[in-house]
Parts: sequence; C-alpha cells; structure tokens
Amino acid sequence: MTFGLRNAAQSFQRFIDQVLRGLYCFAYLDDILVASEDLAKHKVDLENVFNRLKDYHLKINLEECIFGQETIQFLGFQVSPGGVFPLPDRVKALTEYLSPKSVAELSRFLEMIKFYHRFLKSAASTQACFYDLVIGIIKKDKTPILWTYETKEAFRASKELLKDAAMLAYPKHNTPLSLVTDASETAIVAVLQQHVEGGTEPLGFFPEY
Repeated sequence: MTFGLRNAAQSFQRFIDQVLRGLYCFAYLDDILVASEDLAKHKVDLENVFNRLKDYHLKINLEECIFGQETIQFLGFQVSPGGVFPLPDRVKALTEYLSPKSVAELSRFLEMIKFYHRFLKSAASTQACFYDLVIGIIKKDKTPILWTYETKEAFRASKELLKDAAMLAYPKHNTPLSLVTDASETAIVAVLQQHVEGGTEPLGFFPEY
C-alpha cells in the first residue's frame, strides 16, 4: 500500500489489526510490539506473530527489529518492566529548548510538551498563563512575545516538570482504582491511580487550563 494517500494509514491499521487479532501483541501501523511475561513466553508469542504474518504473506525487515529487550523505545515512549516513561532524548531536547521569540514558536513548544502531559503532575497550573497568548492564533503567527516574570518562570517550570515526569504504571487486574481531581481558578487536573500494597501508582494525569 502506498503511504501518503488520504486513507492509507487508516486502511493499513484496520488490515494489520485483522492480521494480528487474538495474538499477544500491539500494532501501530508497521510497528509491532510483542510484550511477554518471560523469555520462554516471549519466544512462543514471537513464533505466533511470525506464523500469522507468514499466513498473510507479509515480511518483516530483520535489520529494523529488536528482540529480547527488557526496555525499548516505542511510539515516543520508553517502555520497561516497571512502567512507561517519556523518552530521555526528547526530554533532554525539550529541557534545552530556547525561549520562543514568537507566539507561533511558543505554541509549538506547548504542543510538544502536551504529548507528555499525562506524565506531568501539574502541567495545567504551570502553563495556564500561556493560554491567553496562544488561544486562537494562526499557524505562523510571528507576533513577538512580551516576556514577563510570570511567563519566564512558567517556561522554566514547564521544562523542570519534564525532568520530574512520573513513571506511569501498567494497570493490574482486579486492582482498586481511584480518580482524584483538583481545581483552581486557572486550571483543573485529575489523576487516575491504582491502589497497591504500600500506596498508589499513577496510570495517567489529565490536565486542562
């Protein structure tokens, strides 16, 4: 299938979902993640995936495959036995991001951080002061930003949030869940967490401002 056509991605996703239906894996377009409980189970799961791909006359590029890893990078995240975390390289790039000079540049920075919002405990309250600056802007708005002490501190704090990003746990079967919310005059936030022995583990933060 030729990518770039209007519905190519959606059509291929439906196809690959059908191909791998019922197998112990997750696919996003041509990226397939096989996550298993142990090495022995992993070999079985891989064999099942290979056989299914063979049944549909599909081939994989071994040079682009990674096997038997405990920690991998997948779709912009670092996936490990303990949980999911933002990619360190992307965090480093964002924490070294220079102060935006225009409203459009600020909007791009906020969009990049938004990709990791569910890992950040107080993104909404920290970035609330940027809302009036970027709401309703056109894509290439070159209006200069008039930096104030408040916005400078918010920009610095936004990058610090990434350094302190929480590791999100995997949902555990039959584990009690709770949704904790908080709100102020400028922002609201919720965290979905599961209760385990010794405390709670975050499954995701949901900020809005």
